[in-house]
Amino acid sequence: MFNRELIIPATVTYELKRKFKLYKERLGIVKSLARLYEMQEAGYVKLRVIGDLIPEQVIVKDKELRELSRDFRDTAILLEALKSNAILFTNDKELRKLALLLGIASISYNSLLDDVETIIREKRRISKNDLIKIVKEYAKEIRGEEYAKEDIEAALAYLYFSKKIKYYKGDIIEITSS
Repeated sequence: MFNRELIIPATVTYELKRKFKLYKERLGIVKSLARLYEMQEAGYVKLRVIGDLIPEQVIVKDKELRELSRDFRDTAILLEALKSNAILFTNDKELRKLALLLGIASISYNSLLDDVETIIREKRRISKNDLIKIVKEYAKEIRGEEYAKEDIEAALAYLYFSKKIKYYKGDIIEITSS
């Protein structure tokens, strides 16, 4: 991975600025940006912002045209990542799935939250201890990262208070149907 290009879609910078205003997400964003900076300083990646700066929802009023515009933008981003053998930095789950299918590595500033939610969805119901164990193993194997138990618990608290998960019979966790 040394000296690879890391592509950041321009709309991600817009999202980060908007989300930075929300206190609960500020720490995660700061940590992610600091990590990217450290990776760049160490020579692991070269950061490059690509794409249109203004998100479609701001300039395109028609819903179908907005989706079409977003699809074209995402396709261009993926093609550029493929052409450059770059890593993609995005929180867009669908874009990350496509990147994975195309063999493009991706980084998300919410990877822990995504990993926790994905594993709960896959298991449907899981105990808190089993979830923590599986998330730690997954992160180490797939992402090469080590998550602390406290960070996983913080992600669970966020998912619980945002009503994305619920606890069932004490420490059994499941995704809410909403």
